[in-house]
Amino acid sequence: MIISELKKDAKIKLTGGYGKSVLIYILYFVFIFLTSLLGVYIKSDLIYSIYQIIVFIFTVPFSFGVVASIMKITRNDDVNATDFIKIGFKNIKGIWRTVGRTFLKLIIPILLLTASFVFLFSLFIQNFVNLSSSSVHTITISDLSSPSFIIAFAIVIIAIIYAIYKSLSYSLSYYILFDNPEWTGKQVVEKSKDLMKVNKLNLVLLTLSFIIWYMVIYLIGTFLSYIIGSISIIIVTLLSILLVPYITATTICFYEELLSSSETTK
Repeated sequence: MIISELKKDAKIKLTGGYGKSVLIYILYFVFIFLTSLLGVYIKSDLIYSIYQIIVFIFTVPFSFGVVASIMKITRNDDVNATDFIKIGFKNIKGIWRTVGRTFLKLIIPILLLTASFVFLFSLFIQNFVNLSSSSVHTITISDLSSPSFIIAFAIVIIAIIYAIYKSLSYSLSYYILFDNPEWTGKQVVEKSKDLMKVNKLNLVLLTLSFIIWYMVIYLIGTFLSYIIGSISIIIVTLLSILLVPYITATTICFYEELLSSSETTK
């Protein structure tokens, strides 16, 4: 698997549809921004919690709709910029079945990750915070280099790596669900696990290959911050959105190559 070839293929498949892909992502992020903004005006904690749950229930299907829309574009199918909403609603049951099954598969990594952070946090409380006086002890390098903290940090790092490793197995679920909307959540995640069995490192390398672009965007943002101040955040956000369709299309090409290879070996 050659990453440069996947990127080249993605560029070709986005030809003529890149502008629409960017618009789809802009509309999706506008939805997230507006729902977050609306939540600020909710004063009741109970109503705010209910509101957040409702937003989350629809945000996940809409995220699937965005990926599905980009897949349609890369395959030269007709799609409108707002179709991610319709696709999300249409597949909401299948999406949540898949998300639920993925959560069950990742429950152990999630619990281990949570426990590791709780352990680290408890060490901070025990060593640096005097609860009776509400005072905080100044943290030094020597404090953090103590055996207990070294062990705690090591556990956290191991838990993070383990969680990422396990989650990579199910990273192709959206793409598989789009191609097989009639499948159960179990079938989707098992297929993703099968495709990613020996390809986790390839996906990591593919993802890391875009770091140079993010570094360029960061440098542009840092430079502009000295000239136009906080307005540079808007420009950096837009530049990031311009990059996302390219990343998504490349991941789609990655998925399709794995799918093609798995069908050839059968």
